[in-house]
Amino acid sequence: MTKAEQAVIHIGDRLPKEVQQQQFIRQFQTLMQRSVFAQSVEGINTLSIKLFPAHLGRLDIQLTQMDGVITAKILTGSATTRELIEAQISQLRQAFIQQQIHVEKIEIAHQLDQEKNDQSDKKQKENESSQDEQEQELTSFEDLLSEASFNEQI
Repeated sequence: MTKAEQAVIHIGDRLPKEVQQQQFIRQFQTLMQRSVFAQSVEGINTLSIKLFPAHLGRLDIQLTQMDGVITAKILTGSATTRELIEAQISQLRQAFIQQQIHVEKIEIAHQLDQEKNDQSDKKQKENESSQDEQEQELTSFEDLLSEASFNEQI
């Protein structure tokens, strides 16, 4: 089991937005330097980071390495935060490169959007399961009818 660590990133409230963004990137780079990937039984390496900036809301970052390819998934607590990160995506990629982390794909989603997608996927699976059950019931009923008609013929 991996050890969870807690770190604090402080960004000045009264600084211009661009300076705040630069400070966040710089402090995030430092955090990445100290981080270590955890390896699962399947050989998938993951690094999860949860940030709770007061003025941006929750921010979940998960780096996954599978077959040498690293994917970053960033889940934001607000649409504003998602927009902020999307606006800084090139700087974020550069920060990963400076840490010698070659990220193939960066996915950014708002938590509500992700929850809607998860609910949609769940409903689709439930519908498929329900259809499978109905087909099995129909098949059982057809078998029963065939058996009954066979018994009548004899």
